[in-house]
Amino acid sequence: MNDSLSTVKVMQAECENWKRMLEVLMHENVDLKTRLAAVVKENGRSDDFVTLAEQFQNNFMREDEVISLARRDVAEQEKLLLREVFEDGLLFREVTRKQKRLRKELQRIENGFNILKQRFSASLAEMT
Repeated sequence: MNDSLSTVKVMQAECENWKRMLEVLMHENVDLKTRLAAVVKENGRSDDFVTLAEQFQNNFMREDEVISLARRDVAEQEKLLLREVFEDGLLFREVTRKQKRLRKELQRIENGFNILKQRFSASLAEMT
């Protein structure tokens, strides 16, 4: 039981890290949308430019949704971890399995966001 308690503490700390990471991604996404709006205001004349700007705007909106869903999943996991402190057995295995799934999913989200950010920066450099 003591070993599972320390595992739960580690998973709780990981959830805290994920929440901070998602908060950073959320703020970065707002910054990207703000940069896009400024560039559109300055340079939004050509159809190609407008089309590209719309694609990025859609991507940024999709990222908002992904981040929101991930935040919800992490919050649900935190609730399970609080229960886990008092229960054992099957719930512990469920929590551990969900933690592994979240770990992979959040890494995928972070990597995908970084790729989007790089593509956007490269596109801005070409547009201006």
